Amino acid sequence: MLFAVAVVCVVLTALWGGSPAGNRSLEPEKAAAYIGSTPGLFIVDLRTQREYSLAHIAGAVNIPIQEFYQRMGEIPPGRPVLLYCGFGVRSAYASKVLKKERKGLGKVKYIKGRPVFP
Repeated sequence: MLFAVAVVCVVLTALWGGSPAGNRSLEPEKAAAYIGSTPGLFIVDLRTQREYSLAHIAGAVNIPIQEFYQRMGEIPPGRPVLLYCGFGVRSAYASKVLKKERKGLGKVKYIKGRPVFP
């Protein structure tokens, strides 16, 4: 259900001419440089536990999108955050939720598209 809501949000935003990415998105190729140059970065993998177990970015915390509302309090305040999922839809949605619900966080960015795993 939450995934369906995320898809609807992205589609409606695109239809209205806005960009769900804004300045919060990172192309997959630039994410590694951002990770390496951002001290204190808290990385969140929004994919399922199975997807996470197959491959993930080193140091990422797995908070599946289905559990995001209940667990977003685990993201520490004051630190920059990088979200990612399989294609960028879940992470775009989660970045909007964090911007609205968690004002004390540092800069929130997400990987737009399929992340590149080491």
